[in-house]
Amino acid sequence: MTRRRHSAMPPAALEDDDLLRKIFLLLPPQPSSLPRLSVVCKQWHSVLTDPQFLRGFRDHHRKPPLLGLVMGYTGFPYFRSDLDPPDHIPHEHFFPPSILDLYMDLFDCRHGRVLFYDHERYEIFVWDPATRDHRCVVVPPLFDEKEVGVFNGAVLCAAGDEGHVHGDCHSSPFQVVLMGISDDYKRAYATVYSSETGIWSDIISTANRPMYDLRRPCTLVGNAIYWTFDGDEEGILEFDLGRQSLANIEMPHDLEYREKFSLRVVLADDGCIGLAILSYYRFEMWERKISCDGVAEWVLQKSVELNTILGLGPMGGGDNLILGYDEDDHAIYIRTGIGVCVIQLESMQFKNLGKDNFTTTAYLPYRSFYTAGTSGKSKNRDQVMDADLVPSRVLTQTRIDVIFKKEAETRSKLSKAWAKWFRSNGVPGNKADCPHFRNALKLTQQLGTRFAVPTGDEIDGANLDASDEELP
Repeated sequence: MTRRRHSAMPPAALEDDDLLRKIFLLLPPQPSSLPRLSVVCKQWHSVLTDPQFLRGFRDHHRKPPLLGLVMGYTGFPYFRSDLDPPDHIPHEHFFPPSILDLYMDLFDCRHGRVLFYDHERYEIFVWDPATRDHRCVVVPPLFDEKEVGVFNGAVLCAAGDEGHVHGDCHSSPFQVVLMGISDDYKRAYATVYSSETGIWSDIISTANRPMYDLRRPCTLVGNAIYWTFDGDEEGILEFDLGRQSLANIEMPHDLEYREKFSLRVVLADDGCIGLAILSYYRFEMWERKISCDGVAEWVLQKSVELNTILGLGPMGGGDNLILGYDEDDHAIYIRTGIGVCVIQLESMQFKNLGKDNFTTTAYLPYRSFYTAGTSGKSKNRDQVMDADLVPSRVLTQTRIDVIFKKEAETRSKLSKAWAKWFRSNGVPGNKADCPHFRNALKLTQQLGTRFAVPTGDEIDGANLDASDEELP
């Protein structure tokens, strides 16, 4: 009897590496997805930590997940995780003590990195929470001098390879844009740091109508970065990365809003810059269009009564603020009387984050891919994973109102200290609104502890003849 020769049986589905890769590509890009499966067996671990698979996984999902919000202005930075366990990232794991112990200004958060400025050391601090990598950069000499104060900055990925996915930028080159204002408030300055060369570019400047404050978060639209600023009139400052140029953009005319934090540059529908404005309970979206003749004008895109259309109820009137903007999701964070709401600007769908997040601080969305890692300290960027960022048990997070209680207490102490001085010297409280006094305070804050506050002899001596004409 002739025996038939059977062909080799195909491998079982879960033993076929190629099939496993196709299945694993469909996993959600949350922090715990790959690490949890990588511990099932050696074969799965080998597939999930393979650099080629990890690149394909990120290419497949394209947009990195929103992991949470980086929040704060000066000192006491805070991270609010946007995910539930086991993807929840505690504040204490996102910001280690080495950062929390530093008293720095939070400038920006983009492409997986967070940007701080240390006023005392005159250093820019770039932090990558996913890899625990940081870089300190000394600011250029001109910004060390009293003629130019550092006011803001931006960080962004500088990877130029085709198909690069932002959010997987942990070892890619990056750029830092540093913004300053002259002491007479009439010129804006910019310079760019490259992590590839390790040097700052030539300093660029532009004449400007009086610009007193440039501290609000920036927005990246195309190849340009935009800040709104305070002055005799509010405006928009544009820094074009490709042309290395600064330009001023006027706001739409006859705008009605109460707070400077009720404005935010956003991405318009056609890829141009837009402007989101919150006036009490009315929300407006403007778009800056440029005609074929090169003439730019602002056009109102939409006007929405948020309290009625979105069913938000009473919204707190003048206390409503735009706290943040998500460039990837085209969503804004608005403080209302019922809590902080995140609103998707295309669909106008919203989610209430609750009153635990009721604050006036800046909200900077943090997006990044986290990948499965090894137990050793691999230097391969595709195999780096901080185990602390993927807890295997339910972790509780400190309420944000508790975190910012320190900041509120500090402000209270400062207010009481000034009140004591005013009262003990018989100075009316409304004198604190004097523009000379406000400008002196702003300059003192900008210079930090490097320059001492003048004594009485100095004020009554060489500076006795200071005139009103010197006030910008």
